[in-house]
Amino acid sequence: MHGTRILEEADRLMTVCNSCRYCEGLCAVFPAMEMRRAFSDGDLNYLANLCHACGACYTDCQFSPPHEFNVNVPQTLAVARAESYAAYVWPRAFAGAFARNGLVISLVAALSVAAFIFGFAAFNDRQVLFGTHTGPGAFYKLMPHNAMAALFGAAFLYAIVALIMGVRAFWRDIGEPVGMKTDIGALLQAIRDAGELRYLDGVGSAASTRTTVRPIAASSITISRSTALRCVSPRPASRRSITICWRARRRIRGGICPWCWAPSAASGC
Repeated sequence: MHGTRILEEADRLMTVCNSCRYCEGLCAVFPAMEMRRAFSDGDLNYLANLCHACGACYTDCQFSPPHEFNVNVPQTLAVARAESYAAYVWPRAFAGAFARNGLVISLVAALSVAAFIFGFAAFNDRQVLFGTHTGPGAFYKLMPHNAMAALFGAAFLYAIVALIMGVRAFWRDIGEPVGMKTDIGALLQAIRDAGELRYLDGVGSAASTRTTVRPIAASSITISRSTALRCVSPRPASRRSITICWRARRRIRGGICPWCWAPSAASGC
């Protein structure tokens, strides 16, 4: 059982996708999904935040609506992703604000401006507020530099602390060991992928791409496809190559494809 109905639906979809794996080369979601056989709430929130809602898997999926399986991964993970923001917010008292974020932002902005004006009028000369100021130091007539630095510095520090606490709660929920934080190679690869917007390049879908080179996240494998449903030779992630056969839909170690018995260097079945 999961905490919310959307996570229940996400679990169902990931179970269906895990039995098919046709979309494993599209983005980071599916290779991460394949590492699991059961999905906790933390796992599903993690997968939801890997998704960019590009819609490529929806287009390629043979089980998407109107099929009875009703597989719509981008829509489901988008809702789960939005709910995860409230789940990991700090302080937790602000979780409800995500459901009414427009109203909350409007009220906070209006009250902040009102508090600034009335606070300035109460503790300073009111004539300064409505006067015209020119010359050196005119910018700080309305608000002294130290007061400005203290106000915005406090807001900046709060944002940093809130982000750290949110990441801490997320890390605990997904069950990653502390040792993963010291895996410099994985961290640098993740930062690079995020900086390059790796999965927003618009290369195309698995079924329609003729000659592409698409990276698969979390496995350090690059698949070169000349046509769909062919056995291809990826760049090995270790000394022992991993052959991926799109017909067999599974990974094997070594140099022989179990479907067509072709060597890993073969161009196709």
